[in-house]
Amino acid sequence: MLISCSKDETNTSPFDPKNAIVGKWELIEKGVSGVTEPYKANRYIEYLENGTMVYYYDDTNEYVVSEAIYWIDDTFLYHGSYDKTIVIKYSYKFYEDKIWL
Repeated sequence: MLISCSKDETNTSPFDPKNAIVGKWELIEKGVSGVTEPYKANRYIEYLENGTMVYYYDDTNEYVVSEAIYWIDDTFLYHGSYDKTIVIKYSYKFYEDKIWL
């Protein structure tokens, strides 16, 4: 999955992922094992410094605060709690205003 940060966001150093993830991100490509195709997103995700996420949906102009939280150490971890608790572990690489997740 490749997501991109909005150009109006302040660039942060890719060497500090805890700061680099903060901002608005939009999915622009989707794929498996390095084979990707363009993806038309209908929303963006904003990662906040406190570990929460906000989704903005273009078609309804709606902001939704996620019940899930995230944190970054040597991997990107997503911890959701809807009907049940799930933890999803991703590897990541930051490239200027893009991240491979």
